[in-house]
Amino acid sequence: MMTTLATRSALVTALLALTLAALAWLPAPASAADSSATANSSAAAPADSQADDDAGNWNNDNDWRGFGRHRRLHNHDNDLVSVGHDATVPAGAQTDSLVAVFGSASNNGTARQDVVSVFGDTTINGPTAGSAVAVLGNVIINADVGEDVVAVLGNVTLGPAAHVHGHVVSVLGTVTQDPAAIVEEGVERVLPEGFTSAEGVRHWVGHGLMLGRPLVIGSGLGWLWGLSFVLLALYTLLALLFREATAHCIETLNDNPGMSLIIAILAVLLTPLLLFLLAVTIVGILVIPIALVLMFIAGIFGKTTVLGWIGGRCFGLRSGHAVPHPAAAVLVGGLIVMLVYLVPVLGFMVFILLSLIGYGAVLYALLNRMRRSTSGGTAPSASTPGGADPGLSSGHSAGAAAAVAAGGAAPSFAEAPAAAAAPHAEPLPLSTLPRPGFWVRMGALFIDVLIVGVLVKLLANWHDDNRLFLLALAVYGAVMWKVKGTTIGGIMFDLRVARLDSRPLDWPTVSVRALGCILSLCALGLGFIWIAVDAGHQAWHDKLAGTIVVRVPKGTPLV
Repeated sequence: MMTTLATRSALVTALLALTLAALAWLPAPASAADSSATANSSAAAPADSQADDDAGNWNNDNDWRGFGRHRRLHNHDNDLVSVGHDATVPAGAQTDSLVAVFGSASNNGTARQDVVSVFGDTTINGPTAGSAVAVLGNVIINADVGEDVVAVLGNVTLGPAAHVHGHVVSVLGTVTQDPAAIVEEGVERVLPEGFTSAEGVRHWVGHGLMLGRPLVIGSGLGWLWGLSFVLLALYTLLALLFREATAHCIETLNDNPGMSLIIAILAVLLTPLLLFLLAVTIVGILVIPIALVLMFIAGIFGKTTVLGWIGGRCFGLRSGHAVPHPAAAVLVGGLIVMLVYLVPVLGFMVFILLSLIGYGAVLYALLNRMRRSTSGGTAPSASTPGGADPGLSSGHSAGAAAAVAAGGAAPSFAEAPAAAAAPHAEPLPLSTLPRPGFWVRMGALFIDVLIVGVLVKLLANWHDDNRLFLLALAVYGAVMWKVKGTTIGGIMFDLRVARLDSRPLDWPTVSVRALGCILSLCALGLGFIWIAVDAGHQAWHDKLAGTIVVRVPKGTPLV
């Protein structure tokens, strides 16, 4: 019950803020002198005479705007505000402002200011000097409106007697106008029909969010379920593309669910402080967008992790064995969670809890990896008891197998450069060498981008044709990888591209990798940012082409 009340309070606050935002750009009220003069003249006249004067102003087009702007704020004691039920001004009655929250507002008399409804309909059958606004509701106009008509997530209907002296604005709704209706300043539609259903959104808010559940079954909610299945497909695709990283995060969550939740709570509490500290420095301001993108990626991958964890436990209860593939676990877990989201109150609590646990599991896995890297320990293979770092196992196992086959002990990850540089030792595959981190690879990429940009500018008179630049960058990378195994930027940072199976790079591999680079860049750069979160420091294009980037020892010829 308390969760429901908290949800409703938060929604009311958001809707009121949205209403104020819709009204913020409306014409400003009259000056203090005008308001004082109007108030004095109003006090001197009897009530009946005042009503007659108002009626006269409504019939005089020249005085209309004067009525709307100079007499709207003359009396604050006659406002009608209703919460939880409808608010109505009967015929022949007058009011200043009319507001209804969780109810409809109807003006059948005279309103000197605005008529506003939040989660209800606004109906105007009598003259209104201000604006007519409905948030999550419809607006029906069949009288004079002095200023604007605004419907947020609702429809606007203008009857034959409608005369709007301002704009008609509909956000995610439709506008139906009678041929006799008059709109002086035009009709504006923001995301009109076809984007989604305003009735469906109101149904979702009323029967979903207000009851504490993310999903609800009803008419006009095809967009909601479509979005849910699109997100589930995205989570499943991530598990397919990054099987080892997903399995590692699921294993971390399975072993340490409590610690994952604690880390998530600490991260949520400390993130505003971190952003503030970055904002007070000039260099930190440039890091804030990257930090926000990384947190967003961690949240998405965290949801994939927690869904895979739930699905994996279901597979374990059924067969008693490990999940065949993390993607299958994510799919099953997602379907189960969607059913739980339909339960009032519980659905909203589960949504928040799972988001926190998944986010914390990803952060905890990254912290463990950073701790192992700092301590200089060797990343264990996938078959090592007590957990593994699957991102490094594929590349390291090939070198270890080669050394064992030669009759020696399997070299550690840190010993690979020395072994490769030994004068009489058998050369180890490139896949056994250390893998550079995010910033090293970004530095090499920056140099390559500068070189290609200058060449394209000089040779092709490139101005703003990004397609030509991307094509040139892809061709440059593919040729350099095939011929030299690296680029000019890679040479400066001692980097080399290698295949996971230790075979030489061929044209199909470098072509797929070059095209994958464009995909990694066009996806808001997420494919490159993935280097920072992947256990094996692979970008998306590395995973597509089956390649890795290694750092060769100093002095190794690259040209």
